Amino acid sequence: MKTFLIALCLFLVVVSAYGATVLLEDGTVLKGELVSESEDEVVLKTAMGELRIKKSLIKMIEQPSRNVTVLLEDGTVLKGELVSESETEVVIKSLLGELRVAQVHIKILEREDKAEEEDQEVAGAELQASFGEFEDQVAGLILGEVASADTAAFYKALDRKNKGLFLARFWQRRNPLMLKYYYGYHFGRRYVTVSDAYFERGGLIPNKYITRAQAPDEKLVTDAARICDRMLILHPNDVVAMCALGYLRLEQDEVKEAEELFLKAIKKQRKFVEARNGRALAALKMPGQKSRSLRLFRETCAMDKAYTAAHYNLGMCHLAMVGMDRVDLDHYFGNVVELFPDHYDAYFKLGVFYESLRYYDKAMKAYSRQIAVNPGHPITPARLAYVAMRLKSAGKKTYSLDELVEMAQTKPKEYLPLLAEMHVERGDFVQAQAAFERYFQFLDPTEREYYQDLSLVASAEVLSKIRGAFGRSLTQLREVFWLEQDPTPTTQVNERRVEHYRRVHFARSNFVEGLEEWHGRGWDRRGDVYIRLGHPDHQSWSDYLVFETDEKVAKVKNRLNMMAANALEEVSPSKHIHGQSRSSYGFGVGPETSELRGVPTFPIPRRRSVMLDGSELGYKWESWIYAEVGGGIEITFLDPTGSGFFDFAPIPPNSPNHALWSRMAPETVVAQVVSQSPSVYVHDYGGDPLDLYMYTANFRESERETAMETYMGVPMAALTPSGNSQVMLDRDVVVYDRSLRPVFRDSVRVAEAISGQAEKGTLMVDQVRAALSPGQYFLAAQVRDPISRKVQVHKTYVAVSSFRGEALALSDLELAGQIVEVGEQAGKFQKGDLRVVPLPSKIFAKAQPVYLYYEVYNLNRDAFGQTRYRVEYRLKGVQGTGLIRGLGRLLSQTPQTDGVQISYEHTGTAISEPLYIALDVPENSKEQLEIEVVVTDLNRPNTPSVSKQAQFLLGD
Repeated sequence: MKTFLIALCLFLVVVSAYGATVLLEDGTVLKGELVSESEDEVVLKTAMGELRIKKSLIKMIEQPSRNVTVLLEDGTVLKGELVSESETEVVIKSLLGELRVAQVHIKILEREDKAEEEDQEVAGAELQASFGEFEDQVAGLILGEVASADTAAFYKALDRKNKGLFLARFWQRRNPLMLKYYYGYHFGRRYVTVSDAYFERGGLIPNKYITRAQAPDEKLVTDAARICDRMLILHPNDVVAMCALGYLRLEQDEVKEAEELFLKAIKKQRKFVEARNGRALAALKMPGQKSRSLRLFRETCAMDKAYTAAHYNLGMCHLAMVGMDRVDLDHYFGNVVELFPDHYDAYFKLGVFYESLRYYDKAMKAYSRQIAVNPGHPITPARLAYVAMRLKSAGKKTYSLDELVEMAQTKPKEYLPLLAEMHVERGDFVQAQAAFERYFQFLDPTEREYYQDLSLVASAEVLSKIRGAFGRSLTQLREVFWLEQDPTPTTQVNERRVEHYRRVHFARSNFVEGLEEWHGRGWDRRGDVYIRLGHPDHQSWSDYLVFETDEKVAKVKNRLNMMAANALEEVSPSKHIHGQSRSSYGFGVGPETSELRGVPTFPIPRRRSVMLDGSELGYKWESWIYAEVGGGIEITFLDPTGSGFFDFAPIPPNSPNHALWSRMAPETVVAQVVSQSPSVYVHDYGGDPLDLYMYTANFRESERETAMETYMGVPMAALTPSGNSQVMLDRDVVVYDRSLRPVFRDSVRVAEAISGQAEKGTLMVDQVRAALSPGQYFLAAQVRDPISRKVQVHKTYVAVSSFRGEALALSDLELAGQIVEVGEQAGKFQKGDLRVVPLPSKIFAKAQPVYLYYEVYNLNRDAFGQTRYRVEYRLKGVQGTGLIRGLGRLLSQTPQTDGVQISYEHTGTAISEPLYIALDVPENSKEQLEIEVVVTDLNRPNTPSVSKQAQFLLGD
C-alpha cells in the first residue's frame, strides 16, 4: 500500500489543508484555513489562532476551488465539494447528500484546481491511433517496472482518455524525455528533434552562432534510453520506440547506433519523417558525411513541408558545412522564417549571418524580430545591443535615449553598456560611468575581473606592485592608477576609466569567437590591442575588403607600401589558383600592382580550400590601421584554423626579406608602441590647450595644520576678452588625500578687466589656500577660458610639510611678481599688511625686481624678550646684486665663484616673522638662477639653521 501511494502521488496530489486569503478594507491581508462562513462573519484559522472577522470589514475573499475527487480503497470514486477535513474524516457534499468518509478508507484525495493546473501542462494528451493494443500493454508493464504493480493496476483500470492523461502526467514528472520522444508522438506531438545543444557540441558550428543551449540531463537521457531498450524487448516492432531511442542516442553522441535505429524504423515505415530527420542528424556528425546529411534533410523537408525542425536542421547542416564562409545561410534560415514566422531561433541565426557580413541594419532587424517572437532568447538581446552600437558608431540612428533607458531597465545586462556608450557620445560621462557601475552589479566575479584588470593598460612598475597586493591594498592601488590616468581629475567622473570599460566590453562582445577554456583569457589578440589602443582608424577583412580612403590612413598605407616595395611579391604573389603559386604566402593581388589597397602590407598565408563535404578551411585575416599611434602603424591578425580565434600574423618562415618582415611584424609593432606607453587614449577636452603655470608653497596655518598655497597663472594674451573688456577663467582645484578622498575642492570664475593688448608675459594670476594636515596629497587643477573654450589640466603629487613643535622652521619660498605694503586688508593675495602677488611662471623680465616672500617660525627670545637671527641669501648664476627693499641690517655681500651671498641680521620681538626682499638681478646673469635662504637663530644654543631653495628664470 505504501508503494502504491508514493507512485500515485506523481499523478494525484494529496491535500491536507484548505487555504484562503482574506483582504480587509484597510489593506490588511490574512491567510489561513477557512473554518466557516456565514452571512455576518468569517472564521479563519491562522498562525495567530482562530479569528472571527465581520463581513463588513472584508473587501475580498480568495480561496481555491472546493471541488474534489476521492478514490476509496474498494475503487469507488466520489466527486463533490469539500466541506471539511480532519485527521480522522472528510466531509463531502455530493449529489447523494453530505457524506462523511473515514480517512482510513481514502486512498487519494485530489483537488480539482490542482488537477486543472496539471492538465494545462499535459494539454492535448489524447492518445492517437498509433497507440494500439501492444503499446498499451507495454505501457502498463513499464509502469509496473519503473513504479509499482499497484500503479500498473491503476493504469489498466482507467479508460483510454484517462490513460492518456495518466501517462502524460506520470512521465512529465518521472522523465520528460519519455514524454517528448515516445509518448508525445502518440499524443499527436510529432516533428520531434534533438536539443539545440546537439549542434553546439564538438565545434560543429562557429562559436558566434552558439546560444549556450542546455543539454538534457544525462541521467534522464540514460534512464529514458534504458526504458526504450526495454520497450523494444517487449515490443520489437515498435517503430516509435526505435525512433525515440535513436534520438536519445543522438543526445549521447552515439551517432552510429542512432543511425541504425533510424534506418530500421524507416524500413518498417518508409514515410516516418521523424526517423528520416534523425538519420540526417546522425549523418551530420559522422566523418565525411555532411553532404549526405544535407541531402537527407532536403528529402525530409520535401516529404513533409510542415516539419519545422527539419527545415531548421537543414540550415544548421549547411552552417556546419560552410563554417565561417557563411555561403547562402540567408537562403536557408530565410526559408525557415518564411515558412515559420514565429521560429524560436532562426532569426538569431540570420542576424549573426548579416552581422558577420557587416550588414548591421539587416542584423538589427533580424535580432529585433527574434526578440519579438521569442523574448526569452538567451543571446539575441546582447547581439542586438552590439549591432546597435556599431550602427551608432557609423552615424546611423538606432534607439533614442529614452528607449535605451527603458530597455536597460528590463534587460540591464544587455543594454546598460549601450546606454553608457550613448551617454559618452552625448558627453555625459557621469551617466555613462553610472550605467557601467550598474552593469557590474549583474556580473559574476570572474566577468567583473575583466573590467578591473590593469594588465593591458598599466606600466610594468604599477603591475609589479599590483601582483603582490590583494584585498583593500589591491583596490587602493587600482584606484590610485585610475586617478593618475583621469584626464579631468577635478570632476567626479573619470573619462579614461569609462573608456576602458567600453573597450573591455567591446572586446568581450566581439573578440571571443573561437575562444577555448584552455586559452585562459577573455578575448583573442585583437582584444588585447583594442583595449590598449582603442578603435582603429581603418579596418579591412579577408572577406570584406575596405580601401584606405581617409587621408591620414592612406598616408600610413603609402609609407608602408614604400617600405615593402622590394618585397611585394611575397605579399601579392603572381599566381594564385587554389593555393598553387610560388609562395605559400600572399593574398593574390597581381604583381603589377605596386600599391596594395584593402589588404595588409604584410605576407599572409594564402587561403586553401579543403573540400571535405563542402567544408572549407581558410586563412582569415583582419588589418587594422592606427594613423596617429606610433607614427602610423598597421596591425595584421590571422585566424589560421577558421575557428574565429585571431592572433598576430607571424613572420613568414624562410623569407628572403626576413629582416624587413621582422621590423613590420604586428607583434613587433605593438611591442614598440607599448614600450612607449602601455595604452593610448586621447581625451576630447572640447577646446585647444591653454598654457598654465603652477606651483605650490607651504606655510604654517595652525599648530596642527599647514596652509598649502597653489599659484596658477595663464598668459593674458591667450584669453579671449568678453564684450565688457574683461577676460575670464573658470578654475577648479581638488586635493586628494592618500585614501583618494577629496579633502579640498574650490571652484570659481576669475575675471579681470583689461585695456588694450596685454603685454608679453603678463599673467592672469590666481591663488588658492587649503588648510591640510601634513602628508602626501594628489593635487589636480583645471582652468578653462569660457569664451574660447581653451583648457588646461595639471595634476601632481605634493608633499605638505609639518610645522609642528618648537624647533626653528622656515616656510617655502614664494616667488612674487609684486609685493606691496597696503595695511590689513581682505583678499586672496593678502598676507598680514602685505599684498603678495605670486608669479606662477617663475619667469622674471630682466628689468623686473625678483620678489621673495617667506616666513620664519619658532624664533627664540632672549632674557629681554628680543629675537635675533641672521638671514643669508645665496644666489647662483648672478654677477652681483643690489638690495631694493628688505628688512634687517646688512652684514655683508660676498661674491662667490658662481654667484653672490648676502647676509642680514634681524631683531624683533615676535617668535614668527614674515619676511620679504626684492632683488635687482643684473641682466648679464644666467638664464636659470637659484636662490637659497638660510635662517640662523642667534639666540639658541649652537645657533641652529634652516634653509629653503627656489629656482627661477630670466626672460626677455
